[in-house]
Amino acid sequence: MHHRYALAALLTLAPLGCKTSFLGFGTTPAEALRNASDGLTSHALRFDDVVRDTKFTNSRSLISRHALTPSRIYADTAVWNEMNDRDSSRSITIAGNFDHQRGGYTFRASPSLGTPNTLGDSRHVMRLSLGADGAYAWDTSVEHAIGALPARFAGRAIAGFLESAESSVTRDLRSESVAAFPRTARALGRLFSLDSARASSMPDGSTTVSIAIRWHSSGIRPTMPNFASYVAKYIEPSRYFIALTDVRGLTFFQVRGDRGLMRVRWRSKDGKLLPLDGGSTAMPDTLRIRMDFNTKYKVFRVGFAELVGDFIIQRREQQIGWMMRFQQEPKWQLPLFTETLIRSPLRRPFQGRGSEMYLGLDDNPGQTLLVRRVHTEVKESAIVRWLGGLGATAMSDFQGRTEAEENRFLNEAFVALRADAQEVLGGK
Repeated sequence: MHHRYALAALLTLAPLGCKTSFLGFGTTPAEALRNASDGLTSHALRFDDVVRDTKFTNSRSLISRHALTPSRIYADTAVWNEMNDRDSSRSITIAGNFDHQRGGYTFRASPSLGTPNTLGDSRHVMRLSLGADGAYAWDTSVEHAIGALPARFAGRAIAGFLESAESSVTRDLRSESVAAFPRTARALGRLFSLDSARASSMPDGSTTVSIAIRWHSSGIRPTMPNFASYVAKYIEPSRYFIALTDVRGLTFFQVRGDRGLMRVRWRSKDGKLLPLDGGSTAMPDTLRIRMDFNTKYKVFRVGFAELVGDFIIQRREQQIGWMMRFQQEPKWQLPLFTETLIRSPLRRPFQGRGSEMYLGLDDNPGQTLLVRRVHTEVKESAIVRWLGGLGATAMSDFQGRTEAEENRFLNEAFVALRADAQEVLGGK
């Protein structure tokens, strides 16, 4: 769920790239226009008037409620559409597609499902397996068809985005992006304000970019009251920190959030990230990622600090991806009363294979797939059940009207961004 809020926040950065980054989507302006338009259309469709069939609705509710207590749903045939006793796994496969007759996106449980091959179509697989030590493993895979954009172009688009912010003089990127992407600014401005976006020229010819984005739940309250309440309760009070560093500790990218204000910083030259504190060291493909996060729960703050893992950029002939792997337990921030509970099960997700998240683009005949895969393992215990209760409460608050309003917000944002991108690339 929270990756969708990251997506919403990152949409605020998209207009900063203006024409340069969008041209990276193709070898010609016409190809770039088609690929950018298809990619944005696929996401606009995904969030357009979403409905789910009864099977998936029930399964999704039970899975979210018992994600950290999977023994309660492991044998429940109502949750899964495939149960394999040979490898002790259960799974549910979901087809997502835009129903043109109804005029909205539909998710249906479908045990036999091929690779998505129509723009906007998706395949979701959630798999639960029981290990010999009594721990449960969750594996989730999502594939979303986004058009014919070759995976190798993703790197070009990112480099174009970075290069577009570079300058020999200090620039106010905020005014530039609002002028170039007026529809996107209006759509996103209901929830976010781009407080500042400044590109500062350095003596060595590099550029340091600093961006401040603020969440404003009050801006969407008149039209999306449930979504506004959710943001005010769960998102605005959050504090977080993300940094990408190399083995020597040089930082190449940093995000810091505190009670509704998110600050993003990077330094680049010729479309390549450089250390924030100076120097010309090129960013390697293997990095370390550090994450801190905590949010308010009643009168307490709950979260973690120093979650450190590997961040690996994977480049292949027809694939580009970003893998995060965490094999080191963080420092937990939990209420004092949980000190009486045994905490050793909290180490289980970071042992052995660890917890993994992969995001990438895969070339396929006809449609490029945006792929997301997640793996984690759970050892049930009293403290894990307590944490599971927090997550279940948050998910319960989200499902229903809140999610419908969030979907509408994201749909309108992608539609606006597509219209602006088409105009910028000359496809009025």
